[in-house]
Amino acid sequence: MAGGGMSRPVFVSEYGVLSPGGDSSLALLSATLSGVSAVNVIKDLAVAVGSDYRAHFPRLACLPGALEWEDRVELALRHLLDQSHPVLLITPDQGAPQFSWMRDVLSLADPEGRLEWVTVDALASVLSRQVIRLRAGEISALSVFGLDSLVHPVNVMQLAAAAQLQTDKLPDGRAVGEGFAWFTLSCQPAPVEWQADAAGVEPNAGEMMPASLLGLADTISALKEGGELSRPRLIIHARAQAPRDDLEWHHASQRLWPARLAPRENLAMRKGEQQAPQPAPPPWQQHLKPAKVTGELGAAAFPMAIALACERLCWSLAPAPQALVVDAGAQQARCAVWLKNTESQGCDSNE
Repeated sequence: MAGGGMSRPVFVSEYGVLSPGGDSSLALLSATLSGVSAVNVIKDLAVAVGSDYRAHFPRLACLPGALEWEDRVELALRHLLDQSHPVLLITPDQGAPQFSWMRDVLSLADPEGRLEWVTVDALASVLSRQVIRLRAGEISALSVFGLDSLVHPVNVMQLAAAAQLQTDKLPDGRAVGEGFAWFTLSCQPAPVEWQADAAGVEPNAGEMMPASLLGLADTISALKEGGELSRPRLIIHARAQAPRDDLEWHHASQRLWPARLAPRENLAMRKGEQQAPQPAPPPWQQHLKPAKVTGELGAAAFPMAIALACERLCWSLAPAPQALVVDAGAQQARCAVWLKNTESQGCDSNE
């Protein structure tokens, strides 16, 4: 469901991050633009990958211990809860190894149980419904907070057993990390407007055939129902690391913005009614993939991508006019958000 059809505009009023790529969204942007990865080979944690029983060493992105991030989680959540509006908390599944640790941390930050817990797979649909409520004036604001730590040893072992973990000998797997991120939406004017959002599914997740990967394209198409979706200048890929992620995006972009002649021109050319024109080269696009810096952040990946997009849109050196944020995880859920820079000058986050 797209969330852009109501009358009241919605803006990203504030955002913040704590990740291996930096303890601010500007630091994360700098690390992402420069390609400085926080992912490191951990030589003291040997794992067996699938049926390969050689010693593999995982590639992880861990937060420095001095950050005391349990305290940072409590501080950030209390800031959001003090504002008396709904707060969505994105969590991994209850069966995840890190869930019990997260529950203990969050019980200190939210003793009254005011957070609305949402799983990663359910986030996109729940968020779309809440944005509609915000546009209708039913709520004053909405905050989204994501927290995860995929570097939990049990989780690392499980990923390795499924041959999904990136190691020193398996570059096509996924590096994993830990951290949190959040953002707040309101109807108060701000530099970044939340123009539309859409939730979707990829029923053929896990397959590699382009003809099977339709979910992401369908999700992005829903951002502008009944009209033409312009080609974005900036794309933030919340989780893209592996070749399969690039294949899914390539298929979606070719379907939505094909670099070929329109059907009418193609027919006229074949009939000899006009000479064969060449398709105009597509304009330059900037693709940012924060997961290559921070590793897979699980429940924190989507709000991290939103914060990064806001920071890049408002970057004083070269502000971007609009951004498309796509979240395509390993499971079936897909999410897309269209953001617009309402100002011509740079801006700062309210961290």
